Amino acid sequence: MKTIAWLLASLAVLALGAAGFWWLSRSAPQGEASAAPAGPPLVEVARARAPEATPEIVQTGFVRPVREVAVAFEVQGRIRTVAPAFAVGAAVAEGTVLASLDPERLAAAVERAEADLAAAEAQLAEADAALERQATLEERDVVSEAGRQDAAARRASAAAQVAVARAALRTARADLEGADVTAPFDGVVTATDAAEGQIVSPGQTIGSLVRDDVARVSVGLADAQVQALGDPMALVGRPVSVRRTDGDGALLRRGRIVNIDPRLDEAARTTNFIVDVPDPFSQDPPLRLGQLVAVALPLVTPRALTALPVQALREGDAVWVVGDDGTLARRTLAIVHRTDTRAYAADGGALRGRRVMLTDLAVPAEGQRVRVAEGDDAPAAAGEAAAEAGG
Repeated sequence: MKTIAWLLASLAVLALGAAGFWWLSRSAPQGEASAAPAGPPLVEVARARAPEATPEIVQTGFVRPVREVAVAFEVQGRIRTVAPAFAVGAAVAEGTVLASLDPERLAAAVERAEADLAAAEAQLAEADAALERQATLEERDVVSEAGRQDAAARRASAAAQVAVARAALRTARADLEGADVTAPFDGVVTATDAAEGQIVSPGQTIGSLVRDDVARVSVGLADAQVQALGDPMALVGRPVSVRRTDGDGALLRRGRIVNIDPRLDEAARTTNFIVDVPDPFSQDPPLRLGQLVAVALPLVTPRALTALPVQALREGDAVWVVGDDGTLARRTLAIVHRTDTRAYAADGGALRGRRVMLTDLAVPAEGQRVRVAEGDDAPAAAGEAAAEAGG
């Protein structure tokens, strides 16, 4: 009986607790049960500004020679001497003898050609005399006309032999002059493969030489960048900066656009700008053939540019402009250049001074009202903008 009494008492306590909870929940104010409606979203903004420095399009390219030639003898022979100046990295002047063949065999060939010419000229003189005698005898009716014609044929053959001998002598003399291979222009030796006593064949490469007064860099620009620069041919002659690609990007040289490749690079879909760099090897530090460098082209466009933070851009190069009344308006821009932190729009300056939204709202809408975070209604630091303009 006691057990049943305890069970009944426990059930009564539970029932009373449930009734109290129901009564308290029913009596709670309705305003406390529901959250207050959310206000306009809080966003960060920045003002679009005129670039504080002329922005630059920076592309990389390799340093190449403007002119490079293979050093080779035109005749066969044994190398007698190799000039000390014919060494990798050495600068040589035009006409400097780089290497020489043993001239003995070539000189003998000249003497032989001279002797052959003398013999041919003697035969021609003899043929001339014979032809003259035949003509005299024919006038006296001592010999027939056929004899004179035969003498004329022998004379023509002798004259041809003289011509052949003269050509052979010119060739022999040229071969003797070719015993010395010289630098065709002022340049720098980039490769050598010659040793004294080495036997070489005509045309066999024994080294290479490049011009030392100018080097060349080819950089590819995307179609949008070319269009931003305006008429490409008007850029010929424009100065550019050549910089390091690593470290602090220090200036190495000043160059100049000398040509624009009319062909489109099929693989990269870019237009190649040809830049010549004067005195690439004489200054400190010297440029190196094959070195990767950055070429900076000033972005001078027909329309005024506006700079804005790149994080303000949305899909399709659009931005959300925050009006003075705190409402959003979508604007699509013609972005002609961008860096890691800055984008440049060719809008004629229409967006300058306007606030653009940096916050990436989930679903922004035209006319939507937003709240601007305190302190965000100011331009970026001038130093940052100037640094980004040069990037």
